[in-house]
Amino acid sequence: ELKNAEIALQKSEERLSLAIEATSQGLWDIDLKNQTRYFSPRCFSMMGYEPGEVPFTSETIFSRVHPEEKEILLKKMHHFAGNCENPILQEFRILHKSGEYIWVSSRGRCVEHDEKGKALRIVGTYTDITDRKLFEIALKQKNEELQTAEEELRATNDELLMVNEKLEKQNDELQITYEKLKISEEKFKQLADNIEDTFWLWEKSRLIYLSPTFEKIFDIKLADATVSYTHLR
Repeated sequence: ELKNAEIALQKSEERLSLAIEATSQGLWDIDLKNQTRYFSPRCFSMMGYEPGEVPFTSETIFSRVHPEEKEILLKKMHHFAGNCENPILQEFRILHKSGEYIWVSSRGRCVEHDEKGKALRIVGTYTDITDRKLFEIALKQKNEELQTAEEELRATNDELLMVNEKLEKQNDELQITYEKLKISEEKFKQLADNIEDTFWLWEKSRLIYLSPTFEKIFDIKLADATVSYTHLR
């Protein structure tokens, strides 16, 4: 019976190992009671290392976590060890053998704890999420660019509306000025046409008005006038 139990356990472990390899996930197991830590070879192969290149230890893992996220990860693990009611989920960057950082998602669950709820053993997985994370970052950047372009377009549209309002106001003012000028010209013409003195207007070397009396006395029409300013004097 003991031998059968050992064989069954071995087969179960083999099935678990094959299942983990099929999902391309790395397995980690932290035993806080006995102060042991295990990281499967996949945890290191996703970082570009083959067996024997680096020690397959927790120190190798954590020494390569991005500096901006290392403290956050350690704090979260420490907090989780003190209260393992909820699963742990953390995304962070870890240094690849190539010198570039890859993104890893770490999921963990407390499988053993003491009577106070303090974790005694935590088991979890590492998953390479670099492609998804890079896509999310690119998408976020594109959204930010689109938002910036939209804000600039909105600002430009607001400026155009202000310019249009200003032009409409100026047009209204010009229309009012034109109407006033038209009325003034009509009054001037009425006055000039009814005076008996000879009267003319000269502007920029061009004759623009002859009073009716002028036309009558000198027998000159404005449309046919070729008289110079010297002659008028």
